[in-house]
Amino acid sequence: MRIPRDEVIEVDSLRMKWDELVAMADGVRDDLLKEKRNAFEQELDKQIKVRQLLIPTAQMRFLKLRD
Repeated sequence: MRIPRDEVIEVDSLRMKWDELVAMADGVRDDLLKEKRNAFEQELDKQIKVRQLLIPTAQMRFLKLRD
């Protein structure tokens, strides 16, 4: 079976582009894990603490309204 030359070239091009895409994805993953993870964790901790303060306040208000 013979495969047309232009299809062979297209497959080779797709392989190279796939490799480039995988390399870019690895770079993004590394950036997120190494450089942005700390800031994300700090922001998440801050938001959790705020919610821990807000939930009891909301519960007390709800209970007062129920009475």
